[in-house]
Amino acid sequence: MLCCKLVTPRLPYLTLPLQVEIWTQPQHHVHSSVKKSSRNPNWRGQLLEVLVQEPDSQQLRVVLNDIDMLNVKELLRVNLLKGASHLLRSANPIGRAAVSLRDICSKPFVKQEIELKLSGTEWAYEMGIVDDDDHGTLDLALTYKPFQDLDANSTAPIAARGSLSVDIRQCQDLAAEDWSSGSSDPYVLLKVAGQKQQTAVMPQTTHPTYNAHFEFFNVQLQDVLKIEVWDRDRFKFDDLIGQLELPIKTMLTWVQAGKRGWRDGWWRLKGKKDAVPPTDNKHGRIEMKVQYRPYSA
Repeated sequence: MLCCKLVTPRLPYLTLPLQVEIWTQPQHHVHSSVKKSSRNPNWRGQLLEVLVQEPDSQQLRVVLNDIDMLNVKELLRVNLLKGASHLLRSANPIGRAAVSLRDICSKPFVKQEIELKLSGTEWAYEMGIVDDDDHGTLDLALTYKPFQDLDANSTAPIAARGSLSVDIRQCQDLAAEDWSSGSSDPYVLLKVAGQKQQTAVMPQTTHPTYNAHFEFFNVQLQDVLKIEVWDRDRFKFDDLIGQLELPIKTMLTWVQAGKRGWRDGWWRLKGKKDAVPPTDNKHGRIEMKVQYRPYSA
C-alpha cells in the first residue's frame, strides 16, 4: 500500500477548481477533494491510498485536473437532474507526471517527499523528459507500507486488518422501480469500514453492466461489506432495489481454506425487510468478484 499525502501545488496561472488524481493500476483511480479557484490550493495534507503489487515495476501516475463543474449541488440533492451528474463536471488535465516506485518502495515506512514538475506531455517522467512550458509543480509525501509488515493482532489466526477489492460486473433481473418507463436507473453503492464508493448510474435498464473496480484499505475483521443497489429517481428520494451483506469474517474463512481470499460469482439480493437471503430472484442478483487480503499472516 502506498500512502500519498498532498502538499500545496504551485501553478503559473489562475485556474478553475482543482483535483488531484492518482493511480498505480488503470482500473482504480483515486481522487482528492475539489478545491476552489486558486494558484495554490491547500488540501491540508489530504491522504490518498493506492495498492502496490509490483514494487519493482509499478509507477505512480499523477494528474492535476482543472474541474469544470456547474453549481447544481442543491438540485442533485433533491434528484432533479436524474443520473446526470457525470454531465455536470468534466476534468481537463493541467499537468501530469509518472514516477517509478522502485526507490520509494525500497524504504518501507519512511516518508519521502518529492517535487513533481508537471508536464503537458504524456507521462513525461516515464521517458525522463519534461516539456519547456511551465505547468507548475506538485509536492507529495509518499510512504510505502508493505502489507506483511503492518501491525496486526498477534492473537488472531491471521491479520486483523487487510485490504478489500471488489469488482462489480453486472446485475440481472432487477425490479422496475420507474412506473413510467417500466425500467430502472440503477447504481451500486458499496460501504465498509466507514468508507463509501459507488458505480455510475446506468439509465433505463434492469440488467446493467458496470465492470467497475473498487479498493478499500484498513478493513477489520469485525467489518461488514454492504452492497446496495439503488434506483436513481428524478423527483423523490432514490429507491432501494436490493441489498446484501458480506461479513469480513466470512471472507477470512476463504483465506483459511486456501482460496486466496476471493470468491467470484453471483449473489442474490434481498429486500429491506427480508430477514434472510431470499430463495427467489424478485430483488434481482449481482455478479461480483470479492477478495480480502490480510496485511500479514
